[in-house]
Amino acid sequence: MGMKVADLLDKTTLEWDRIKVHNTLPELAKQVFCVKPSKAGVKNRVCRIPNSSREYTTKSGYYTAEAQLTQLDESQVNLEWTADIWKGDCSPKLKVFIWRCALEAIAIGENLMKRGINISTSCIHLGVVEIMVHLLFHCPYARRVWSLILFKTPFEPLQISDLKTRLKVGNSFDALPPTGVAAGPLFPWNTFRARYSYKSSSGGSRMGKNESMNHPNAEMEYSRKRR
Repeated sequence: MGMKVADLLDKTTLEWDRIKVHNTLPELAKQVFCVKPSKAGVKNRVCRIPNSSREYTTKSGYYTAEAQLTQLDESQVNLEWTADIWKGDCSPKLKVFIWRCALEAIAIGENLMKRGINISTSCIHLGVVEIMVHLLFHCPYARRVWSLILFKTPFEPLQISDLKTRLKVGNSFDALPPTGVAAGPLFPWNTFRARYSYKSSSGGSRMGKNESMNHPNAEMEYSRKRR
């Protein structure tokens, strides 16, 4: 037939074109409508069921997922949740935020778009699709905040391509003057707060980059008192 999934979607809403589906695949329309189309522009691909019957079952899905997990790149960073997050020298609120970032369970543009939530999903400063690494490190605003921090080890936000890697190595980033507190995990929180403050305010007021330093400083004071 030469038809692709995209040919059966409404170009505006990215939902199924019900009339076209009924006209093209009348006997399969009910099953087609059970499949939720992607909102993130996923490309078409051919899927073959890896068993002799070529029929999908719960067992075949389980074994396929298990095989994919065993083929993960060994160089991929694995977070040690207790050591890298929960034992950090920061407040419980910040630990929960870092944990949610690692799981990509934050209400940012990319995640909202995938769930079909019809609001602006673009970066408020650059206009590109808002993903986690961009929000916390690549956005011009985030880079200006990071540039105000004096680290013992030089840090370049644009070199960060994987959030889990940054969370892991960030625990060893000491701010100057030396306080004995690893400051790496502290600053993404206020970058996110600045973004939330702008999007939730009716006037669209933006938090200044110097103001974004206040909360991390308070977190460092909290960490020093715990020592």
